[in-house]
Amino acid sequence: HGGEDNLGRKVTPTAFEVIEEVVRVADRKGCTPAQLALAWNAGRPGITAPIIGPRTLEQCKDNLGAVAVTLDKGDLEQLDTAAPPLSTAMKYYDAALGLDLRPNV
Repeated sequence: HGGEDNLGRKVTPTAFEVIEEVVRVADRKGCTPAQLALAWNAGRPGITAPIIGPRTLEQCKDNLGAVAVTLDKGDLEQLDTAAPPLSTAMKYYDAALGLDLRPNV
């Protein structure tokens, strides 16, 4: 998309860094990035059910495979380092809320 999301907003390098980390962990775990992302979100405090949005039956079946993905402490630390809890990878969300939720590194 030339660095833009589906609404034409600029995608930040942080978003691509998070995507790359999700792909790395998913490859190591032997699952798809979508399955990993759903499993990661499902295990977060306060999230009772991640929302899926498949457009095809194949995508739906893939999403359902997330229930078989187990994340250990190391996996969670790696993912949470890439996208810390309460942060956003798409900076326009932060800007819209007047926030800078990035950790001080």
